Amino acid sequence: MPKVETIESIDANHIQMAKCKSRSDESYRAIAGVLKQFLKNGSPGADLLIRSAIQTQQEETLNARQEADTCCATTSYYSIPSRNRWFVGRTKKLKELEEKLITSDNCQKLALVGLGGVGKTQVALQFAYTIKKHWPEYSIFWVPALSAESFEQAFRDIATRCSIALNPGEEDPKESVWRYLNSDLAGKWLLIVDNADDEEILFGGSSNSRSITDYLPESENGLTLFTTRHREIAVSLARNKIVEVQEMDQKEAETFLKKSLTQN
Repeated sequence: MPKVETIESIDANHIQMAKCKSRSDESYRAIAGVLKQFLKNGSPGADLLIRSAIQTQQEETLNARQEADTCCATTSYYSIPSRNRWFVGRTKKLKELEEKLITSDNCQKLALVGLGGVGKTQVALQFAYTIKKHWPEYSIFWVPALSAESFEQAFRDIATRCSIALNPGEEDPKESVWRYLNSDLAGKWLLIVDNADDEEILFGGSSNSRSITDYLPESENGLTLFTTRHREIAVSLARNKIVEVQEMDQKEAETFLKKSLTQN
């Protein structure tokens, strides 16, 4: 008796056939049944058909993942004071900050230490704009630590810029911002805590209220840069990750003067 070949049809092209939600999917069962029959009957080209189906499924999965990564890409946010157009020099300090905070993988907190007026804030500000230009995947937030009020206002600004939903009835946004920056949703970020000079504001006094440091986030995706006049505070905040800032040398001072006169 001659061998009878059974023809099975599926209402789909080869790409659609590869799109099955799970093994329980009706299309999956139909396709699997046909392929098993092909193999059982030793149909010519069965192996090629199976390999093609597997390759198509893999390509579809890879494309879906790439699309998901693109859709879920984190937007960068910036809350930084205006750039100092008279800034000059400090190239070595900026390079040192870059190497320790960006290039290195073992430094997430660092403190700039120096006397008042030597330019710690300006170095930190220039570093912020360097990161914004060359590493745009980082969100950058500037937080003055002059008082509890200035710190809270900065966190309110972060909440607004990042569209962080505050819990109902929560007057203080610091908890919500802290929670957000500690999550993967925030992506990569640089937090600059400027003028961290007052121990009572930073670490709390005799009262039981929470201090500024209680709201400083710690995340594998985050970096924190402090500026302070006091080495003891720098050690408490960043341990041995400290960069000393000295007064401008003569060459830097001359360049600064020339640039100031030219732009005025």
